[in-house]
Amino acid sequence: MHLQEFDRLVQVMKRLRKECPWDREQTPESLRQYILEEAYETIEAIDAQDWKELKKELGDLLLQVVFQAEIAEEEGRFTLPEVIEHINNKLIQRHPHVFGDVKVKDAQEVKNNWEQIKVKSEQRKSILQGVPRNFSALLRAQRIQDKASQVGFDWENPGQVLEKIREEVEELQQSSAPEAIEEEIGDLLFSLVNLSRFYKVSAEDALRKTTNKFISRFEYIEQKLEERQQDIHQVTLQEMDRLWEEAKALQRDAAGASQALFAGPGGSLEEKMEQFSAEIANYLDLPRFWPFLAGFFKDAFAAGDFAAITPRFDIRPYQLDYLEGFAGKDIHSLVSEEHSPLIEKMETQRQVVNRADLPAEGDLCKIMESRGIGLALPVSKQKELLAIILLGGAAQTLSPSRRQLHSLKLVSSQVAIALDNIRSIENMVQSRKMAGLGMLASQLAHDFRSFIALAKSLNKENERFAKHAGYMEKMVQDLLNYARPQDLKLAGVNINDLLDMSLELLHAPAEVHIEKHYAPQLPKLNLDITQMRRAFLNLLQNSLRALRTQPNGRIKITTKELRPLSRFRRNPWVYIEILDEGIGIPEEYLERIFDPFFTTHKNEGGNGLGLAIVKQTITRHSGFIDVASKPGKGTVFNIRLPLQMG
Repeated sequence: MHLQEFDRLVQVMKRLRKECPWDREQTPESLRQYILEEAYETIEAIDAQDWKELKKELGDLLLQVVFQAEIAEEEGRFTLPEVIEHINNKLIQRHPHVFGDVKVKDAQEVKNNWEQIKVKSEQRKSILQGVPRNFSALLRAQRIQDKASQVGFDWENPGQVLEKIREEVEELQQSSAPEAIEEEIGDLLFSLVNLSRFYKVSAEDALRKTTNKFISRFEYIEQKLEERQQDIHQVTLQEMDRLWEEAKALQRDAAGASQALFAGPGGSLEEKMEQFSAEIANYLDLPRFWPFLAGFFKDAFAAGDFAAITPRFDIRPYQLDYLEGFAGKDIHSLVSEEHSPLIEKMETQRQVVNRADLPAEGDLCKIMESRGIGLALPVSKQKELLAIILLGGAAQTLSPSRRQLHSLKLVSSQVAIALDNIRSIENMVQSRKMAGLGMLASQLAHDFRSFIALAKSLNKENERFAKHAGYMEKMVQDLLNYARPQDLKLAGVNINDLLDMSLELLHAPAEVHIEKHYAPQLPKLNLDITQMRRAFLNLLQNSLRALRTQPNGRIKITTKELRPLSRFRRNPWVYIEILDEGIGIPEEYLERIFDPFFTTHKNEGGNGLGLAIVKQTITRHSGFIDVASKPGKGTVFNIRLPLQMG
């Protein structure tokens, strides 16, 4: 370690104590829980052999040492250099075989010397002193037994300990009073810890591993009962015992050759799962998250092909969000086809679909085989389906074990949490961005209006100035509308009537022909009539502008009812199409057409907020708007509005 980095940590801590309210109010007692927490997390990293995580946890532990020493120095008790000096002296004193002339045969003799030195140097009245009272009971018992054994107070061999355990079991069986039972259980546990010590096994570690094993087997029981749609409170003990034995058999199999069925080179499936769990939280946006997830499945599950399908509130209720390896047209057709059996299975059952388990002649198997899909993994949180993961490539030829399918479900749960976090972060960022834009817009509006009012009063006769002042006033109002949109005031309205209201305000030239192809008897939609009328008027005005150089131009308005392509999402939609046969939009502009402040009409007072506000208004009504155009042929805006907002 470079000493300057250590010095930097000390200086950072000093500054935090001076400038951070939270750090300033901490005391040795308030930090106690964090020391324990960091110590346990360090142990977990060691157990998982996650050296990358261990590096982080050791740093967190070091922080607690520096934090405590800084508080002590502020209160005049001791300093960090004194802490370091003490441990240096202690190490030298307790290793006379390294820093002195003492000779030792082995590690056990080193331990015996340590205990003698500690008793003398610390003037302990008992060799059992020095074992922290806050240790867990198992760990404290084993350390106490260790110390007693160093002066010869010990059993001679494990057989004697086993005999003592039998004796304690008999005494327990003969006990009837609660106090006596508690005492005998304590004696039995103490003897079991002694046996662990003889076999050089940590009783604490052994019990923790067994507890984890119990949890894993019990979760298997819950998982199987959930798959069968059985209530765990209603099944018999015999049925749970049978599933328990299944779980035991799977764990035995997992310890053998089948353990790494999917885990390719570079470590076991468990190691890759642990690394995945440690890294997934670092990906806080979808453009980076999906490639990370695809890479994990490729590495851990031999899945060279990866696709992520996500739901959306639209006519087509799913979209292809990310693709690697698969043929794009195959997965796109899966998303766009009506009543896809695979997607409907994900919607209804929320279970991993393994093609190898399906009847070869069944429709679902054929759909997956024709597209190279081996596994389909639902990602859900509570009742919401957040994504569908499709895996193919080499993985489609393998038949995963139950244990590996269970691992896939664990991955699914972590992905669900990550996606929910990403969504929350995106919403928070957007809210903050709009709040900041709103504050800026308010200040600009105030300053601009003051300037425009003053300028108009000084240039009353200047028509050109008055025209540009009008442009500026409109820009200010548009900016306010975009940055701080008014609350929606919803009312039931027929979309055909609303379009007619917008047409009344259009003032179209006589040579422009407007065709209306309205579907009759459309359901009423709950809309903010004023804001939506303004949005339609803006689109129609764009169409008029595109027709200025086209003699006898045409605007065609179409409405119709649409039904979603999922039988489980039955909310009807209304489709509105506004088509013009104008000059069209260059292809390079199409992607930016709804961006704020993008305009091709600056010379005519365009400020680039009109279409941005249109899209914002439609989105706030849970709707969608798309645009298609060909230069010289015309432009079409497609709008979809739901009967019930999502």
